[in-house]
Amino acid sequence: MLDSVYKKLQILGPSAKYDTCGPKEGIDQKIPGVYFAKTGNGYCRLFKVLQTNSCIKHCRYCVNQACMNTPRVVLSPDDMARTFMELIGKRLVDGLFLSSGILGNSQTAMSKILETATIIRQRYHYHGYIHLKIMPGVTDIYLEEALKLSNRVSLNLEAPNSERLKEISPDKNYENEVLKTVIRLNTIRQKYNLKYKRNISQTTQFVVGATRDSDAEILDTMQLLYRQLKLTRIFYSSFSPVSGSPLQDVTASTTKRGHRLYQADFLLRFYGFQKNDIVLGKNKMLSLQKDPKLAFAESHPELYPIEINTSPRNNLLKIPGIGPDNVDKIIQRRIKYGKINSHFELKKMGISIRRASQFITVNGKYEAQLNLF
Repeated sequence: MLDSVYKKLQILGPSAKYDTCGPKEGIDQKIPGVYFAKTGNGYCRLFKVLQTNSCIKHCRYCVNQACMNTPRVVLSPDDMARTFMELIGKRLVDGLFLSSGILGNSQTAMSKILETATIIRQRYHYHGYIHLKIMPGVTDIYLEEALKLSNRVSLNLEAPNSERLKEISPDKNYENEVLKTVIRLNTIRQKYNLKYKRNISQTTQFVVGATRDSDAEILDTMQLLYRQLKLTRIFYSSFSPVSGSPLQDVTASTTKRGHRLYQADFLLRFYGFQKNDIVLGKNKMLSLQKDPKLAFAESHPELYPIEINTSPRNNLLKIPGIGPDNVDKIIQRRIKYGKINSHFELKKMGISIRRASQFITVNGKYEAQLNLF
């Protein structure tokens, strides 16, 4: 790797940290731009980097906003592609997450991202994982090309609605520039996946806590994105103030709030919950003391206890402490053996019932009644 390229990566790598690639990610301190992202199979190493950190936008939370006095660099598509393939060849990374500041306009920035990805795919014949960030407002031609080159695409909404986006990105139009592009991208993606039998995923991201946004507002948009647009995933980036930015005096958002939003997100995606099932306080926020599933159970005593041997899957999923995999274990056990005989049998199946015990019965009995404590 050329020394000049490495020096640019020392700026472009850390500048990309605000594009979240997972609820738990870390950074390789030795190689600029290499991040560890949690997946269903463990962790993967992504080369997460910006094509340029120059930007014409004034996103008040962002270290790369136009008004910030920070060194600006650009890495050419040739240099970016060559650097990535060197890292692949040395087995230092497992995939690419390429984003960019907006230099010139969205079309110009997007064309550089696409040129880099094209070189990687066609010149270097790389067939592995590529995640491309979509620039807001680009035309369908750019969206179609991005889908041809990537395994995942994303465009960050940043905020749950127009009012909140104006507070942090005053020169972005939520409906016409950002949300409309998300919807167009999703429509084209679904048709492309169906036509070519692919499974390209689409994600977005909220910056949580940079504005006066409530969890209720985020949940409204969360349900829209999952139920109507069928987006693959939403990420929640807890706001942290950047020194010298217009929001430098705003209090950082707690990681606990982001964690609760991820929990509510999982309930909508995997547990059959609806937005109105999520319990909010008078301030329209999730409880920081209780996870959303436990809060739901305590708010609906009429639904409990849930009988392990007779309840359908959708009810079993409402038991605190028991997730979809364990629900499947319970159902398979019932099918194979007719019923589950005790709480102890659940434990032998590898199901922790510490949190669930007060909300379930086995053959009509609570755990305490069976003297199994």
